[in-house]
Amino acid sequence: MLEKETIFHARQIAPIKSALAAGVMVTAEGEFQAEDGESETVFAQYQPFLTRTTDWGKVVAKDEAVDRVTLLKMATVWASKYVLKEKELGTLAPGKYADFVVFNKDYFTVPEKEIPTVCIRS
Repeated sequence: MLEKETIFHARQIAPIKSALAAGVMVTAEGEFQAEDGESETVFAQYQPFLTRTTDWGKVVAKDEAVDRVTLLKMATVWASKYVLKEKELGTLAPGKYADFVVFNKDYFTVPEKEIPTVCIRS
Protein backbone atom coordinates (compact mmCIF):
# COMPACT_ATOMS: atom_id res chain seq x y z
CA MET A 1 0.00 0.00 0.00
CA LEU A 2 2.73 2.45 0.88
CA GLU A 3 4.42 1.90 -2.49
CA LYS A 4 1.24 2.90 -4.39
CA GLU A 5 0.81 6.03 -2.22
CA THR A 6 4.45 6.96 -2.75
CA ILE A 7 4.12 6.62 -6.52
CA PHE A 8 0.92 8.71 -6.50
CA HIS A 9 2.49 11.50 -4.49
CA ALA A 10 5.70 11.48 -6.55
CA ARG A 11 3.61 12.14 -9.66
CA GLN A 12 2.38 15.34 -7.99
CA ILE A 13 5.86 16.86 -7.75
CA ALA A 14 5.80 19.71 -10.27
CA PRO A 15 3.29 18.11 -12.68
CA ILE A 16 4.28 20.54 -15.42
CA LYS A 17 3.25 18.53 -18.47
CA SER A 18 -0.17 17.79 -16.96
CA ALA A 19 -0.65 21.45 -16.08
CA LEU A 20 0.24 22.50 -19.63
CA ALA A 21 -2.17 19.92 -21.06
CA ALA A 22 -4.90 21.37 -18.83
CA GLY A 23 -4.26 24.86 -20.23
CA VAL A 24 -2.20 26.26 -17.36
CA MET A 25 0.67 28.47 -18.52
CA VAL A 26 3.70 27.30 -16.57
CA THR A 27 6.77 29.52 -16.32
CA ALA A 28 10.33 28.95 -15.19
CA GLU A 29 12.16 31.47 -13.07
CA GLY A 30 14.94 31.59 -10.59
CA GLU A 31 17.80 33.52 -9.14
CA PHE A 32 21.06 32.84 -10.88
CA GLN A 33 24.59 33.97 -10.33
CA ALA A 34 26.29 35.43 -13.36
CA GLU A 35 27.91 32.58 -15.21
CA ASP A 36 31.37 32.84 -13.74
CA GLY A 37 32.60 29.34 -14.47
CA GLU A 38 32.04 28.30 -10.87
CA SER A 39 28.27 28.48 -10.40
CA GLU A 40 25.73 26.22 -12.07
CA THR A 41 24.51 27.48 -15.43
CA VAL A 42 20.90 28.44 -16.03
CA PHE A 43 20.53 25.33 -18.16
CA ALA A 44 21.96 23.14 -15.38
CA GLN A 45 19.33 24.48 -13.00
CA TYR A 46 16.51 23.96 -15.52
CA GLN A 47 17.60 20.47 -16.64
CA PRO A 48 15.36 18.68 -14.10
CA PHE A 49 12.35 19.97 -16.07
CA LEU A 50 13.68 17.94 -19.02
CA THR A 51 14.99 14.84 -17.26
CA ARG A 52 12.94 14.80 -14.04
CA THR A 53 16.12 13.70 -12.27
CA THR A 54 16.81 14.77 -8.70
CA ASP A 55 20.18 16.01 -7.45
CA TRP A 56 20.89 12.50 -6.17
CA GLY A 57 20.05 10.82 -9.50
CA LYS A 58 16.52 9.52 -8.92
CA VAL A 59 14.01 10.00 -11.74
CA VAL A 60 10.64 11.26 -10.49
CA ALA A 61 7.48 11.25 -12.65
CA LYS A 62 9.30 11.04 -15.99
CA ASP A 63 6.01 11.48 -17.87
CA GLU A 64 5.84 15.06 -16.51
CA ALA A 65 9.06 16.04 -18.35
CA VAL A 66 8.88 18.78 -20.98
CA ASP A 67 10.87 19.15 -24.19
CA ARG A 68 13.58 21.75 -24.82
CA VAL A 69 11.37 24.12 -26.82
CA THR A 70 8.69 24.13 -24.11
CA LEU A 71 11.30 24.80 -21.44
CA LEU A 72 12.71 27.75 -23.37
CA LYS A 73 9.20 29.17 -23.78
CA MET A 74 8.61 28.74 -20.05
CA ALA A 75 11.67 30.93 -19.38
CA THR A 76 11.04 33.57 -22.05
CA VAL A 77 7.72 34.08 -23.88
CA TRP A 78 5.45 32.68 -21.18
CA ALA A 79 7.42 34.31 -18.39
CA SER A 80 6.88 37.72 -19.99
CA LYS A 81 3.12 37.13 -19.88
CA TYR A 82 3.33 36.10 -16.23
CA VAL A 83 4.84 39.49 -15.31
CA LEU A 84 2.37 41.30 -17.62
CA LYS A 85 5.15 42.56 -19.89
CA GLU A 86 4.51 40.56 -23.06
CA LYS A 87 4.44 43.78 -25.13
CA GLU A 88 7.94 44.65 -23.89
CA LEU A 89 9.74 41.35 -23.18
CA GLY A 90 9.91 37.67 -24.08
CA THR A 91 10.52 37.63 -27.83
CA LEU A 92 12.79 39.31 -30.33
CA ALA A 93 10.55 41.85 -32.04
CA PRO A 94 10.71 45.53 -33.03
CA GLY A 95 10.02 47.80 -30.07
CA LYS A 96 10.78 45.20 -27.41
CA TYR A 97 13.72 45.08 -25.04
CA ALA A 98 16.15 42.37 -26.05
CA ASP A 99 19.26 40.67 -24.81
CA PHE A 100 21.66 39.07 -27.20
CA VAL A 101 23.81 36.24 -25.93
CA VAL A 102 26.10 33.75 -27.59
CA PHE A 103 26.26 30.30 -26.07
CA ASN A 104 29.21 27.95 -26.22
CA LYS A 105 27.02 25.09 -27.53
CA ASP A 106 23.70 24.66 -29.29
CA TYR A 107 21.06 24.05 -26.60
CA PHE A 108 18.75 22.40 -29.14
CA THR A 109 21.22 19.82 -30.46
CA VAL A 110 23.65 18.86 -27.69
CA PRO A 111 23.04 15.48 -26.06
CA GLU A 112 20.75 15.80 -23.05
CA LYS A 113 23.55 15.00 -20.60
CA GLU A 114 25.52 18.03 -21.94
CA ILE A 115 22.75 20.59 -21.42
CA PRO A 116 24.18 21.70 -18.04
CA THR A 117 27.40 22.67 -19.84
CA VAL A 118 25.66 25.11 -22.18
CA CYS A 119 26.62 28.56 -20.99
CA ILE A 120 27.32 32.08 -22.11
CA ARG A 121 30.42 32.09 -24.24
CA SER A 122 33.24 34.04 -22.73
